[in-house]
Amino acid sequence: MAYNTQKIIFSISGVRGVAGKTLTKEVAKSLAEAFGAQVVGGSLIVGGDTRPSTGEIQSAVCAGLNSVGCSVIDAGVAPTPSIIYALRHLKLDGGIVVSASHNPPEWNGLKFISKRGTILFEDELNKLKKSFTRKRLRKTDKPAVIQLTRFDAAKLHLEAILSFVDSETIRKAGLNVAIDACLGAGAAVTPHLLQRLGCRVLALNCIDSMTTQSGWMPIDKSAEKLSHLVVEAGLDAGFLHDFDADRLICVTENGEVVREDYSLALIVDDVLKRRSGGVVVTNIASSLVFDHIAEKHGAKVVRTRVGEINVVRRMMDLKATVGGEGSCGGIIIPEFQYTRDGPLASAKIVEIMSRSGRKISEILEEFPKYFLCKTEVPCSVDKYASVTRRLEEMFRGVKLDLIDGVKIHGRNEWVLVRPSNTEPLIRVMAEAESQSRAQELCCSHEKTVREALSQ
Repeated sequence: MAYNTQKIIFSISGVRGVAGKTLTKEVAKSLAEAFGAQVVGGSLIVGGDTRPSTGEIQSAVCAGLNSVGCSVIDAGVAPTPSIIYALRHLKLDGGIVVSASHNPPEWNGLKFISKRGTILFEDELNKLKKSFTRKRLRKTDKPAVIQLTRFDAAKLHLEAILSFVDSETIRKAGLNVAIDACLGAGAAVTPHLLQRLGCRVLALNCIDSMTTQSGWMPIDKSAEKLSHLVVEAGLDAGFLHDFDADRLICVTENGEVVREDYSLALIVDDVLKRRSGGVVVTNIASSLVFDHIAEKHGAKVVRTRVGEINVVRRMMDLKATVGGEGSCGGIIIPEFQYTRDGPLASAKIVEIMSRSGRKISEILEEFPKYFLCKTEVPCSVDKYASVTRRLEEMFRGVKLDLIDGVKIHGRNEWVLVRPSNTEPLIRVMAEAESQSRAQELCCSHEKTVREALSQ
């Protein structure tokens, strides 16, 4: 019988599930076969993060690709942006990253990478999903015969970033920074990158393999600990990655955990300063600060649905200058590559500090201050339509944006209610010019969501 896709989550980010329960090695092998069948005889790269389940799932993926005639290049443990950069450099036919990004360690997932060097477009992923659901899962206790070659994607990515940023200026600045890899794949790149850039680096949770889950903690808790460390050690900045290092959180010298939108805004502002005009692409959940920055530099902001590939596809269509998802601090610089890149973001921020001679907090003072409040409500996908109807009825006559959920616009404020791409949740977000107003908006709309679901 065909596999029931409701047991795993298909989204524009790929596939995610609980390792060994919903995302088993048989499911991973079958998904890899379906993907590999589209490039029979091609060469693909496979790598992943440091979750306890990644090795087993990665082996199943390689076996699945081999079984449909694909050759496999093993990137081992490496950040998602490193694997994608290697794919483009080697001119491969595709790739699979074994990671569930920011999800807890008991989860895992597969990100499918196209020959273009981007994750799959939505129509391409839907095609893969159809192919997968038509197949029968083949479970076997026989060991897989896996043929592959190895490649150091992390080293290639590191060297490319060194060539892309102003390494000489950064080295002269001699900054003191911390990097917390959160026990993830970012440990293979970012600590070494910052050291090569002349920074004195305090590396935290930077191990090659996460053999236990005991050291893992949610991103917000990790950021809180990093904040205290930066202040106690008198550092210039702190950086924090998720498991696959496509995201970056930044901490100022004062210990302030910079909202992800503003970490991205630092880099967007710097890029536009050098190339005024053009287009900035970001998602619908990103801050109003990007409108301010774009206006200052004579650029235009275009917003898309949430999801990296939605931003990437629009950037490609518009030949955008820069882009990213403010809601996760993921910078995308087309001159380098079309994917969110946490190690690149860390290098760009130390470059900005070195060139200006200013602290992060001083640079951020130039930007208008907006405050964000967010919460979530458990909800299955099939129940979300009732929430949408309720909101549209309540706010009839008010300016609404319906490209992804329901976004309600106000004067210098907004509320967004939308289903998660990666978990069975409805996310409620509100941004305003004060924390109290953002909190008020968020709580009010969370109540509305719960009422709609109860009915």
